[in-house]
Amino acid sequence: MEANQTMEPLAMELWRFVEFVGDEKLAVGRKIGIWEYGKWEILNKQVGAPPVKWNTTLADFAESYATKRSADCAAQHSQGSYGENIAMASAELSPADSVKLWMDEKKYYDQASNSCTGGECHHYTQVVWRDTTSIGCARATCKTGWMFVTCNYYPPGNYVGERPY
Repeated sequence: MEANQTMEPLAMELWRFVEFVGDEKLAVGRKIGIWEYGKWEILNKQVGAPPVKWNTTLADFAESYATKRSADCAAQHSQGSYGENIAMASAELSPADSVKLWMDEKKYYDQASNSCTGGECHHYTQVVWRDTTSIGCARATCKTGWMFVTCNYYPPGNYVGERPY
């Protein structure tokens, strides 16, 4: 995939979230949610990373994977070729809540040693990875009643020995 393939601006960080209830699609391919939490561009500017754009290829990939995970809501990554963060919750999990979970890991990232100290930080480093130029996300309501959120990043980040910013 080329970095500029099927991208559209992430104006005011519109998210395309596709809701699923079990196997039944309620809304397909429509932007049905707006992310109101700390916006990606603001977060990236804090660490000197460039802004990101919405990528429909990534959103389609995320949608496909969220659909698959809606059967069991397993905490498993897709093993795809993109960077990826996932989140699950037993209650409503909004886009803002998902990103807040990942951004809250910032306190565990030690920039001096480029490592996580005292907890997980790799979701955070993927969100702010300097080379990532585009994102696509989706969520599903699982048959278990849990919510599953996935965001994919291109190019991916979290390469061993490299710094996120």
